[in-house]
Amino acid sequence: MTGARDALSGSGKMFFLVAALFLAAGFLRLNDLTLYTPDSARYVIWGNSLASGNGFLDDTQPEAHSFVFHAPLYPVLIAPVELFFPLAVEPVKIVTLLWGAGALWLLYLWLFRLLGRGAALAGTAMMAFHPLFLVYATEPLSEVPFIGFVLVVLTLLSGIEKGETPGRTAWWMLVLASACLGLVREVGILLWLVVVAYLFGKEWKRGAVVLAAGVLALGGWYYVRNTLLVGVPAGSPGGNAGLVMTHLLTDQEGPFSAELVARLSLNLSSYLPIAGGMLFFPLSGGDTAGLLPAGYGFPAAIRPVVIALFSAAIVAGMVRSVMAGRGGRMLVLSWFSLLLAAAVYPVYDPRFMVPLLPISLYFALSGILSGVAATGGGKKFTLPVLLSVCILVIAPNARPIAALIDLNAQYHADPEELTARLTSRAGYPAYYTEPWGILRERLRVLPDSGTILATPSKELALVSGGRKVLELDPGVTQAVFDRLLRVNDVGYLLAPVQWGSHRTYEFLMAESRRFAFDEVTAAGNLHLLKVSPVPFSRQDPRTTGIPAGAGAADHLRAARVLIRQGDAGGALVELESAAALGPGRPEISYQAIVASAMIGDTVRAREEFRKLLAMRQAGSYLFAARYHLYLMDILIAARKLPQGADRVFRMYDIGRRYWEHGYYRTARELLTSEMAGDSSFFVGHLWAFHFNFQTGDTATARIFLRRLDSIDSSSTLVRNFHALMDLRAAIGALTPSPERARLRLRMATIYRDIELPDECSDEAEAALSDDPGYAEALLFLAETYAGEGYPGRAVGFYRRYLGLVPDDTLAAAAADSLAAAAILAR
Repeated sequence: MTGARDALSGSGKMFFLVAALFLAAGFLRLNDLTLYTPDSARYVIWGNSLASGNGFLDDTQPEAHSFVFHAPLYPVLIAPVELFFPLAVEPVKIVTLLWGAGALWLLYLWLFRLLGRGAALAGTAMMAFHPLFLVYATEPLSEVPFIGFVLVVLTLLSGIEKGETPGRTAWWMLVLASACLGLVREVGILLWLVVVAYLFGKEWKRGAVVLAAGVLALGGWYYVRNTLLVGVPAGSPGGNAGLVMTHLLTDQEGPFSAELVARLSLNLSSYLPIAGGMLFFPLSGGDTAGLLPAGYGFPAAIRPVVIALFSAAIVAGMVRSVMAGRGGRMLVLSWFSLLLAAAVYPVYDPRFMVPLLPISLYFALSGILSGVAATGGGKKFTLPVLLSVCILVIAPNARPIAALIDLNAQYHADPEELTARLTSRAGYPAYYTEPWGILRERLRVLPDSGTILATPSKELALVSGGRKVLELDPGVTQAVFDRLLRVNDVGYLLAPVQWGSHRTYEFLMAESRRFAFDEVTAAGNLHLLKVSPVPFSRQDPRTTGIPAGAGAADHLRAARVLIRQGDAGGALVELESAAALGPGRPEISYQAIVASAMIGDTVRAREEFRKLLAMRQAGSYLFAARYHLYLMDILIAARKLPQGADRVFRMYDIGRRYWEHGYYRTARELLTSEMAGDSSFFVGHLWAFHFNFQTGDTATARIFLRRLDSIDSSSTLVRNFHALMDLRAAIGALTPSPERARLRLRMATIYRDIELPDECSDEAEAALSDDPGYAEALLFLAETYAGEGYPGRAVGFYRRYLGLVPDDTLAAAAADSLAAAAILAR
């Protein structure tokens, strides 16, 4: 407490003015928007669940789950406010803003201990008026609380470094704060290791052991609860830790060390300039484009100079710290630990640089003070230099802060008018174009209050009015997209405009053969579409090109059509035009990877993948893009093989993989051409028949069916294929009627018997389209979905069936059992 009083005595009271101005600017930036999805919404949902006494539970989804994808402490910090304001974004932002003010106080105390009052005021002011610190202090994100815990640890350790023996309270504060580092952000584990190593080096071995035990106890509880007791959801990499351990740049069978080296070489080239220029908002990275229009940065010609000057100051401060003793070395290690952890993480994001800011400020101020001392300047020069540096940093940052506050005021005045004005120009800041509050009001009057919504943005769950929300990744394959809409019985799909006129899910919707999508309402860039099942189409819905206009989205659409038509080379030409007009768009690079992989252009494909990895929030496309690189490699290897059984088998395997990813034409042509010269590979001919039959080429399908007869006419599969061919011909001669519905249900039964679930559902739902009152088809679908493990969908069909056949006690019991099991699972 004495140190705090000393720090605030005299001119130190200026700290309160700095903090008050920071809080005022923060309150002027509050809104109902979020900068990151799904992180922000997940935090709010978990905080609300904790406040309700349900633990870490996300029950906003069709099937609730308790797995925590991020470090768990931030939801605990915001839970108290959600007792009074459940699922409300702005009160959570206020809590984070107060943490920001606390972090400023801790920074001031820490710098006061190390560098004196003048440097403490200068450093605190520079962080308080840094636009990105203000932004993250007014978002439902864990960065600012993490900075707060880091500064608690550094402040306590600075006392130890000065020879002070911490009291019991201070010691347990150090243990608790160190334990919280990894529970607020996983990267904090590295800082904990640095602290333990520092204490061992100071001969505080007993203290280091206690600190390590406390951290392991809390972290061990979280690991056991999350991984062993709850378990990773199906299809998930297992949170941040699972994603870190994934091979993306190197071969899956190779050493993981090679993967780490590849990531470091890629990411450090982007992160190092940000780290060097991070005292200025325009040089802080990709968040600029999402928050403000262009024009808030330094001219390109002087950016290297600014980065070089402050990098030199930071390096000078590091050198001075290392020469000063073990505490300085600990700070340098902490800085590099945060930097390397960000570079090792496979998803690029300038957000990961924010925790470096307070330590970078210390190094820069330390380096500047050492420079003043080296030139013979005394105390009379120190304060003018610090004041000059403070002005030089704050002045360029004041304009972006003013713009952030002004745009926020415009957003509060009329969000949709602001959206219309911003979207009329290229490179607009998308942050202000998604007014969730307005969408909440429009959802309230939407019919089908119990229907499920699908979305790429988790924030929809905060405004859905109790409707269940399916989080649907835009990077899924066509087959998975259609299947998830079907098995979850999705009624509405949110498809926000991402940039220009390009919508999320645009190609998945346009190329779906099972659903139609019609817009029902919109709020800014948030477009809600009605999802309507349609009978499965065997024709590619995108067979004609879209004329390329002046926009990047037009060229992207034209390229996608060419990819679907098999002209990957022509698609790459369109994608080059799209990239020139819309640089840094993950969707363009992803399609370039798909096209390059299809024609075997390994250099272009891998270069585009490296570009994709360096793009902000490109995570949705990383695994899909990596899979296309894998398909490219095995296809090139297969084509090098001589004609024979091995080559045929590999080409069959590749064809199936392309089919499963929704590239039906590519898969059919690949397998048809390869099987044309083979007369003995039974399984390959089965799938060649199926691909051609499903895409409507019955003539080619018959050729393969005759070959199957010659190989093994007694096979049950071959007989089933003959039956399917006959039923298809009979159905084609009929108009919609109960008789045609009966024939379709027979096809569905065959597909279920041969374990083709999507085709089974296609025919059974087509039977209902022909005869909506066909009770047998309803029961068939109910039993089918129950057997596939989709109880919610099964119960829906059981209820419809029982509405027609109320006396079927077996069906009623099955429906009740499934409904009860679903409730217990939650």
